Amino acid sequence: QICIYLTGCMTINIKDIQGVGPKTLESFQHLGISTKEHILQLFPKRYVSYFLDDIENIKKGKLINPPVLSRHHVFKTSFKLDVNGVIISCVAYQQPYLKHVLDVGAFYIVKGKFDTKKKIFIVSQLKPIRLENQMVADYDLKDIPNYRIQNILKTLLQTEIKETIPNDMLEKLHVIPIDQAYQGIHFPKNENDVEEALKRFKLQELLHLFEGVSKQKKRHFLTFDQPFSIQEKTKSLPFKLTKDQENIVLNIIKDSKEDVPLKHLIQGDVGSGKTIIALIIASYFIAQGYQVALMVPTEILARQHVKTVQSLFKHINVSLLTSTIDFKDDIMHDIHQGNVELIIGTHILASSSLSFHQLGLVMIDEQQKFGVEIRKSLIEKARDQDVIYLTATPIPRTLLRSILGDAKIYTLHTMPIGKQPIKTISVSYDALNKIMDQLQRALENHQHIFVVVPAIDSDRVTYNVMHTYHVFKQRFQQDIFVLHGQMPKHEQQRVMDSFRKQKQGILISTQMIEVGVDIKTATFMLILEAEYFGLSQLHQLRGRLGRGQLKGVCYLISNQPNDERFTILEQTTSGFEISEQDLYTRGPGDMLGLIQSGRPPFKHIDFIEDGPFIQKAYDVYLDLKNKDTHV
Repeated sequence: QICIYLTGCMTINIKDIQGVGPKTLESFQHLGISTKEHILQLFPKRYVSYFLDDIENIKKGKLINPPVLSRHHVFKTSFKLDVNGVIISCVAYQQPYLKHVLDVGAFYIVKGKFDTKKKIFIVSQLKPIRLENQMVADYDLKDIPNYRIQNILKTLLQTEIKETIPNDMLEKLHVIPIDQAYQGIHFPKNENDVEEALKRFKLQELLHLFEGVSKQKKRHFLTFDQPFSIQEKTKSLPFKLTKDQENIVLNIIKDSKEDVPLKHLIQGDVGSGKTIIALIIASYFIAQGYQVALMVPTEILARQHVKTVQSLFKHINVSLLTSTIDFKDDIMHDIHQGNVELIIGTHILASSSLSFHQLGLVMIDEQQKFGVEIRKSLIEKARDQDVIYLTATPIPRTLLRSILGDAKIYTLHTMPIGKQPIKTISVSYDALNKIMDQLQRALENHQHIFVVVPAIDSDRVTYNVMHTYHVFKQRFQQDIFVLHGQMPKHEQQRVMDSFRKQKQGILISTQMIEVGVDIKTATFMLILEAEYFGLSQLHQLRGRLGRGQLKGVCYLISNQPNDERFTILEQTTSGFEISEQDLYTRGPGDMLGLIQSGRPPFKHIDFIEDGPFIQKAYDVYLDLKNKDTHV
């Protein structure tokens, strides 16, 4: 069995380690260091190299006169070195101890810079000759000098350090054993030693992660023997499913009949039709006699999904559940009794006060917007813990594999027929008056407009909600609506309903309309102070346009109209390309929110740069795990 521990060390208390006196012990305890493992895992903050090929900054020479210590404001130690027959005058500031440790006739390596005006070498560090052409670890600890840590580590590295990763895995991935890795991290001969050591510790982190995400559960409770016809369930829809949509539905129905629960992710660009897939799969589970829960990040989106179900899937008995609705207790009672088939709601679905009658499937929309514990609490309520994640933030496959393990990933590549293109234009505030003229014509043609700003009333930005409302009120006396997160939930819903029902209008909002707002007559979006939004977030926001028969125009308005991110948005509408760019510029961020709780933090793994290594390590891990299972 593959079983990975944080270290391969026998636990030894630091007070029993040679070289750890009372003062050092106290300093270690203050840092939370109490065992041999803790010291070995105390990695250097940086390395100082003493390679003589760095001609400008490193010199090797023989001390030819006793050092002279003087003080004028600061301590100054002066001495001379013979460097290959050339006498160099050296000065070391604030290092008075050098007066007592330097021996005439001994060789030393000095690191620093040559002051061409004063003709002296300013010494930042001085080391004995034995460190020539080596890298020296710098631990940068306040109360414990480097030499003391190094002496303790030398002692520890002479003791047994047990290997915990199978030799087969180390060999297949070309990774060094644990004892060599600790030697390479603390006493490297060169940069390659450090790289090889880090590779070993990256693998250790990955194996912790793989152990957590790849434990497949067996199906125990659910059976799928009731007839279900996709054609029958979709024939009344006012549109035809795309080939991608149809294939994903068929594959998920097929997957449900395997002996492991569903653990799937459906990823697709904004407007690609993930919701319809989710509702068809919900119909399938309901036909088998099970309840389905769909958890979404906002009440506005939950209400919109309920309306979609009531309009397109009239055969489903659906209920809305959020923390602010009326008759909440009655609805929760109906869910418990099994009188509701599909429950759509916010995080309240995960609360301990809600119990289901026969929950078969959990679907989580934009999962990265929920905390780990909330997702986990809801999934555990399902009989076999079947779960489908939906996301409009496409994630590179290597990252997905490492955070979802054996989960199946389905991708929507095509857009529904009739989905209108969105034009994105980056401009400065000078263009605002001309844009206002376009908005006036749009209102006269009974169209809807979104104006998005980064803050409600912050004075860090010029265009917050309040200021923007006054600017637009001066130009457009009516048809202006305001929406933001500090408004009570019922007021937010009232504003959205009024805006949707009005023949035309301008909605001034924060980024809370990023997901789920679906208005067919929305044609313009203005994102003011656009530099405050992330690349993927801007893409999500503009996805509120083009959802009907009308084309959309999104204006990114800022003081930096030539921003590289805005150029990307102008050139492509592919969420996959944009997400990839965002990942490289901002890092994985919330994407890693999928990782289950209890996993150790990632100190060494870079989920972007290490993508190929992650994928190879995962393949080897699964291969060895499967072989072990069949023994």
